[in-house]
Amino acid sequence: MNLGIAPYSWHDLHNPHRLRDLAGTFDRFVERNDASLYARFDAYRSAMQSGTAHGGLSTPDEAALLIAVATEVGSF
Repeated sequence: MNLGIAPYSWHDLHNPHRLRDLAGTFDRFVERNDASLYARFDAYRSAMQSGTAHGGLSTPDEAALLIAVATEVGSF
């Protein structure tokens, strides 16, 4: 089954390597469409991976960022 995002298929969602590739494709999509949002999201992810609670953001700012990124997922 095709996901509608070339060259990915349904089976790729179950393959860690292809899922990583798909995530990278999403990152490039967001960066092209809204470089500022991508920069904020990338910094947030880095902070979260470093163990910083809420990615260093207030709870409302974290929620707003995640909602903004979710909007991009819908477009992707």
